[in-house]
Amino acid sequence: MFRNKISAVLITAVLLLVGLGSGLIIAAAFTSSATTTTATNDWKSEMAALDARLAGLPAQQQTFVLVSKKTTPAVVTISSERVVRMQNSQFQIPDELRRFFDDDFFSDRQPREQRQQGLGSGVIINPDGVILTNNHVVAQADTIQVTLPDNRTVDAEVVGTDPDSDLAVIRVKEKGLPYIEFGDSDAIEVGEWVLAIGNPFSEALRHTVTAGIVSAKGRSVNMNITYEDFIQTDAAINPGNSGGALVNMKGELVGINSVIASSTGTFSGVGFAIPSNLAKQVMESLLQHGKVIRGWLGVTIQSTTNEIASALGLDSPRGAIVVDVSEGSPAEKAGLKRGDLVLAINGEEISNSQDLTNRVGAMAPGASVRLNVRRDGGPTEITVILGERPSNLTAGGETAPSEESDSMLEGLGMQVRPLTPEIARRLGYEDEQGVVITGIRSGSVAERAGLREGYLIQEINRQAIRSVNDFNDAMRGLEPGDNVLFYVRAGRNGGYFALRVPNN
Repeated sequence: MFRNKISAVLITAVLLLVGLGSGLIIAAAFTSSATTTTATNDWKSEMAALDARLAGLPAQQQTFVLVSKKTTPAVVTISSERVVRMQNSQFQIPDELRRFFDDDFFSDRQPREQRQQGLGSGVIINPDGVILTNNHVVAQADTIQVTLPDNRTVDAEVVGTDPDSDLAVIRVKEKGLPYIEFGDSDAIEVGEWVLAIGNPFSEALRHTVTAGIVSAKGRSVNMNITYEDFIQTDAAINPGNSGGALVNMKGELVGINSVIASSTGTFSGVGFAIPSNLAKQVMESLLQHGKVIRGWLGVTIQSTTNEIASALGLDSPRGAIVVDVSEGSPAEKAGLKRGDLVLAINGEEISNSQDLTNRVGAMAPGASVRLNVRRDGGPTEITVILGERPSNLTAGGETAPSEESDSMLEGLGMQVRPLTPEIARRLGYEDEQGVVITGIRSGSVAERAGLREGYLIQEINRQAIRSVNDFNDAMRGLEPGDNVLFYVRAGRNGGYFALRVPNN
């Protein structure tokens, strides 16, 4: 009997222990769930704890894991869609040929609508749903949707865009979102570790993190935008990463990933990000004014080459040469002249024309700046009161074109370039003459007519076109409402395009 009592006690004790253990397990599960929910709902507290943890570590011991955990929730997926009108036939038929055919012949050549979808990334920069991304991610989009950190997809609206820097600000109607704080892009050093975060190739790969170093600063990569001051990195950036974050080892935003240099279209070790200081300035102006307000000199400039530097008596190429001064501009009022070599602004040396453009653009209209200028072999100082940069200036509006530079016919919305041997070989136009279309403005007369980049213009109103000067001469004197007949080649095919000069 005594044994039975002991057995009963033991069994009861075991059951109690099992029950207690189960209760602890269940309680732990609920505690874990509650902790997860709290961490999700109180992201700022978690990030504050992470900040403290990072601050307590020596720089060399800060890990990619901690920085990734801190920053990836604030990088979102941006999906865009727009409807474009496409021509079924490659070339439009001129009106003078239509009278030889009945209407059925042209029935299958009517424009059709096609939906184009885009994928990119964005960075939440405050908890109230403001997102920074690239202009080319959302440009001309009819609808924009954002996939948030909790996998919800919500609609977004465009606050403002800035094609001159390839930046845009969009907003979602959400509060309490995780965000990344701005870092000082001027303070980062070549060789410093950085992480790139985005959605390469597919939404299924969102929150991809890649590591690399800052390879160089102050890069210009000829993206046909005005303000180029890129951070170069070897952290892997691929299609879909555009608009994503480049962060330093403190988890601060130091760049917006924008473009890669590659012969294949995929990452090959050279990527570029827009510096955070420039991005912050553009963002704040878009939020406050709906546009970017920049300083303006009103000059056309170019960089010095070794040959030009030698001719000017310089020991090395530096500064920006004034090629032209706009009538009535701040530069003209201050006395700048063609041939002046700008070597410094407010005491800071100018390395090239892009450097001067960036510095002036970062200043406010009305600012007084001192230009150190070399004129006729001697130094002089000129004070200029900056104006506001006109919104209708094309990309590179203060930078002089090179021998292969572009000429824009604003009314029709096309950009052309001389047919060089290299371009002719690449596009298959050997032994041809004309000018190559290198840019078509979205929504322009040229785009609606079906003209595309890469087409070769050989005639305008039956006149042969052999150079950009011929092109400009043919355009000169046209009035609103005039019809212009282009003969164009696209590879081996040729055809006519009729365009009407718009009224505005």
